[in-house]
Amino acid sequence: MLLSLVFTHSDLAAQQAVIEVLTESTPFTRPDPLIEHRGEATIFVKHVLGRANIGYNISYVPWKRSYQYGLTTKNILIYPIARTQKRENKFIWVGKIIPVNYFLFRLKRRNDINLENIEQAKSYSIGVVNHHAHHEYLESEGFTDFEPVNSSAQNLRKLLLGRIDLFPLSSGGLEPLCKQLNVNCDQIVPAIALDNFSDGLYMAFSKQSNRETVERVQNAYNQLYRQTDYKTLFAHRLAAAKKIESEQQSVD
Repeated sequence: MLLSLVFTHSDLAAQQAVIEVLTESTPFTRPDPLIEHRGEATIFVKHVLGRANIGYNISYVPWKRSYQYGLTTKNILIYPIARTQKRENKFIWVGKIIPVNYFLFRLKRRNDINLENIEQAKSYSIGVVNHHAHHEYLESEGFTDFEPVNSSAQNLRKLLLGRIDLFPLSSGGLEPLCKQLNVNCDQIVPAIALDNFSDGLYMAFSKQSNRETVERVQNAYNQLYRQTDYKTLFAHRLAAAKKIESEQQSVD
């Protein structure tokens, strides 16, 4: 069993602590016993909270709502959230769940889309997920032609229908998304990398969250992150990400 739970009992107040945990519904967060390599982020977060002996309620809600609650309500744990310069002082960062690199993806048959730099992408319609880090990043780079939606699955459907030209996603997120929609991933390729705006997806608490609770979760995270089982849990996704990144490098 991955990441076996070890409970540490302290005072009654700590044992009765309950936090609200918010995430969006994606292949990375929704475990499914019938599908391999699903819900890894949630599996890991549950093990962290179990080791910290923190009570919690997990809710799957659109990212925009999760993000807003994380900004305005105390004792909210949000995941997976990209850590960016713009967000640095808006949350209490627990720790990295997984490293990621982001790309703009296109249909393989769209040979007319040849990007040598990010500036050239401004000529194309881009599907984004509301308030995702890549949405914020592209806005900061002066992009304006967006087609906002609530999930990356919607973006992939729109790309296949020709309703958008490009959409941003992490390198490790493409394969499970294609499987979720029963789509042949070979028809989707990276158009260009989105560099230097985030080093990974994290667990983070809202500001003004209970200090003791935050410390307990951070300590539990630090213990589990070093375990070999952690690497096993995310091995498939990291391998898929490496494949995408290698493809992009061969194009460059």
